[in-house]
Amino acid sequence: MKFRRLTDEELEGLSDEFIKFLIVNGVDANRWQQIKGDEPMKAISIIETFSDFIFEQSLSRIQFLEYSDFQSISVFKCDEDKIHLIRLEAENSFDDSEALLHALNPDYALEK
Repeated sequence: MKFRRLTDEELEGLSDEFIKFLIVNGVDANRWQQIKGDEPMKAISIIETFSDFIFEQSLSRIQFLEYSDFQSISVFKCDEDKIHLIRLEAENSFDDSEALLHALNPDYALEK
């Protein structure tokens, strides 16, 4: 497995996609029930393969990521072959708009 296995709740939310995945892989409803009952390890393997498929699809669509804490904000733009980073750091914290404005424009404090 490349990623984690989807939870039962996640699988339930993706039931339509899972059914399509099974059909594309030649597993109809009756065969799936048989696999779940008679071959639980194979059922787990199918779910793990589906989980990897879903995570791979989801991650390949990500264009922007954001991470922030009290003293920094990082924004990532994900291209196909590289990732760009913009990072702002506060001297104290970003818990107020003044600190954010100062980080965006260091001359802001001088303009006031």
